Amino acid sequence: MVEGKVVYASSHDPNFPPSAVLDGKSDTYWVSGGLFPQQLVISMPGLATLSGIQISTYNVKSMVLERSVKNQPTDFQEVTNKELEHREGRLQESSLVSEAVPAQHLRIIIKTGYDHFCSVHRVQLSGQLHEPPASKTPKTSVTAAPSALSVPSNDVIKPDLRKTSTDSSFSQRSRTKAPPAELSSSWANDGIQNEDEDDEEEEEIEVEKDPDEIQKLTEHDDSEEEVIDNNRNLITPLNYQMSEAPPVNMMQTSALRMVQAGPVTVSQRSPSRRPGPLQVQPRQPDEFIYGMPLSEDDDD
Repeated sequence: MVEGKVVYASSHDPNFPPSAVLDGKSDTYWVSGGLFPQQLVISMPGLATLSGIQISTYNVKSMVLERSVKNQPTDFQEVTNKELEHREGRLQESSLVSEAVPAQHLRIIIKTGYDHFCSVHRVQLSGQLHEPPASKTPKTSVTAAPSALSVPSNDVIKPDLRKTSTDSSFSQRSRTKAPPAELSSSWANDGIQNEDEDDEEEEEIEVEKDPDEIQKLTEHDDSEEEVIDNNRNLITPLNYQMSEAPPVNMMQTSALRMVQAGPVTVSQRSPSRRPGPLQVQPRQPDEFIYGMPLSEDDDD
């Protein structure tokens, strides 16, 4: 027996799934729809030589069996074409191959039927499945690491702390010479006392303030304000003139000037001239009327 799997079906009904044709039972089956053609595609794990294909159907009138030797279900070739007789209430049992046929995929095409629907109850495959060729992979040799470089998992490498400590102490000694223990302790105590004294002096300086300095600062500020006020009260000649001179009305000054100039005459323009502003001229003496001096005869 060769195992297979349904990879394609033209009709799907959850109550009658396509996988029921390979369970080896007659009471479970796959039901097609109401149109033709209908088809099933069965794939095998690898290339097999099929010596027999038994199929049980109902309401199938004609069908075609095709095979493919490709890895994918493509390039099918026809194996047989068969017509089946209909028997009411009985399954149609038929054998589709009479000799060994190499195949990896089978396609069963139902061209016509005796009713609007048909059913496939069982498909049994007999033959031998060829073992898939082993994949040729290059052999890779694994070389072990040298024993000198390998470290056991249980051993832990510990650094030589004595060497590092001596090196660091030597470098510190070469830079600065440490004082004896007695001197170092006395220096440390003196340093602590000096720090305390400095802190006390800083606090005293912050608290104590010279009252004379505060008074000087305040006096300096008052003097600056007095200087500013004195500068504001300075009287310059211009300010004196402006302050002493009484306010003069502009109309009074213009009238005063007109009185000093004497009577004025208004000269009318000729009609030919374009209108413009009136010209006010001061009146000339009688001897200069019309721009000419008067003769003695005219006086008589």
